[in-house]
Amino acid sequence: MPPLMAGVIHMKPEEYAALYKLDMLYGEKLPAIAMEWIETGYDSDALIELAWESSPTLRDVASLLEQGFKDIGIEIPSKERALVLLGNIYCKQILSGELSPYEGANNIWNYVCNQGEAANYFNEFVTLADAILHHSNPEIVERYNMRVIEESKKVIELVNV
Repeated sequence: MPPLMAGVIHMKPEEYAALYKLDMLYGEKLPAIAMEWIETGYDSDALIELAWESSPTLRDVASLLEQGFKDIGIEIPSKERALVLLGNIYCKQILSGELSPYEGANNIWNYVCNQGEAANYFNEFVTLADAILHHSNPEIVERYNMRVIEESKKVIELVNV
């Protein structure tokens, strides 16, 4: 499983639905996520029950999570849409500084672009991650890092989540 949002919550429910679709959610994080949604105004008995779970596995609480999504009007996306949202999450992490441009581009390469259903507009990250990896000149690497940042901005504007 890819390194993703070690302790971070504060994503939109649609983004979590994408992670669920891609088997990238950890069960033990779900109570905190459910509590955050409740605190921001989402009303769901399933989310309240999920928030009270203690160290659940995803398998243990999948039905609660699915009902919670349904209760708040979030559909579990297709794999294609889930990959777009995953790429968007990585782009947000690049722009926030949570991931370096190389780490983010490399994650997009490995966890988005290597899927047959990936959108073509993520392909530039493959080229950029490879270029950063194979250059030792700091000035050139910095130019590639800036291009990763610019591509991330484009993706976020395009996806608009």
